[in-house]
Amino acid sequence: MESELLWSLSSSLYYGSAGGDFPYGFDDGTGNIVQLNFPLYNDHYGLMTSVSGETASGWKLHAGLHGYIFKRKNEEGFLPDKDNPYYSDRTNKGEISLFGKASKNWGPWSVYMDLQVRRVAMEFEPDLAYLENQGVPTNGLVVPDRTWTFVNPKVGMHYKVSKATSLFISLGHSGREPTRSDILGSTVISAYNIDVVMDPEAVRAEYVTDLELGTDLTFDKFKAMINLFYMDFKDEIAPTGEFITEGFVQLRQNIPDSYRAGLEVDWNWTPINKLRFQGQSTYMKSKVKTFTPGGTNETYEDIEHILTPEWLMNLRGVYQLNKYLSFGLSGRYVSESFLELTNQESLTMPGFFVANAHVTLNWKAHQLDFRFNNLFDELYYTNGAPLDVDFDGQLDGPGYMVQAPRHFFATLRLNF
Repeated sequence: MESELLWSLSSSLYYGSAGGDFPYGFDDGTGNIVQLNFPLYNDHYGLMTSVSGETASGWKLHAGLHGYIFKRKNEEGFLPDKDNPYYSDRTNKGEISLFGKASKNWGPWSVYMDLQVRRVAMEFEPDLAYLENQGVPTNGLVVPDRTWTFVNPKVGMHYKVSKATSLFISLGHSGREPTRSDILGSTVISAYNIDVVMDPEAVRAEYVTDLELGTDLTFDKFKAMINLFYMDFKDEIAPTGEFITEGFVQLRQNIPDSYRAGLEVDWNWTPINKLRFQGQSTYMKSKVKTFTPGGTNETYEDIEHILTPEWLMNLRGVYQLNKYLSFGLSGRYVSESFLELTNQESLTMPGFFVANAHVTLNWKAHQLDFRFNNLFDELYYTNGAPLDVDFDGQLDGPGYMVQAPRHFFATLRLNF
């Protein structure tokens, strides 16, 4: 029998725009409150078109094209003088990508293949007047455009062992370009990062080869997905560079060789109709093979990534008393991690456990939801960095972004 392919075609054009003011107030030291404003505006639009079909021999095919343009305006100024910002730059990003997918089933076996080809370009238009005020020569200054091409293949196989159990394996290779934040390490182009901005090779694209092996378990009252993974990185983009003067961030740079490997477990258990438990757990080892801090000759080997805990655990239980009322408890555990790549014990992010609760009332199509967060009033942090705590020019103490203490809020949803 000859193979017959039936095609379906879909296309879409889209446009989006966003803009807003983000004021931040502080005491200028004289008792007056200064209002800084960080407005951000962007426009993005694109075209997506794809074709799909299935052959008489059972191959399912899908291919398409995506074109995308993103224009961003970044400003900073003082309120209420919104029309005269002291800083203003532009970033333009364009992408065109082709993709193709194919899959087929043979009894308990199934196989799939993906291929994506991406071409990405990014250009910066800095605020020359701002740079001049910082002492940067701007005569003839033109930031080089950045372009990348990525070929991202992936193959996988799935085997149905029984009605309740299946196995899967996948192997993929992909690359990604550095983001604006990866390149700048800040919100602005300034004297502190202009050298990085002017050098397209200062922060290069990263690549990862990802191998995954796992199983799906499906029983009447219990479901689980168990997944082993190994991710081998080349030129991983990571926050390992020198901190800039302007904020709680540091410049990114590429790590030549690193990996992340671990185990993921995602499960649901319904012991009785009214009671449901679910959880996600991840155990991961992440290692940087070698790292040499900027401006030094010392090399560190087999060290852990920044802000990458070994354990992440989430647990949630919900009791549905009736169709009107339900109760829930949840908890999140995150283990300790390092704040910098030399792995000093004095510069770590403490682990934490946070518990939350909720009560949900349903009436017809309406819902009232009460949330009680951080029940035990835990002092915890989810981000941080080393700081120069005694202003001696050395990063010698941990700095943390403190999360909210015990708090409560309610949400009312009305549907008519």
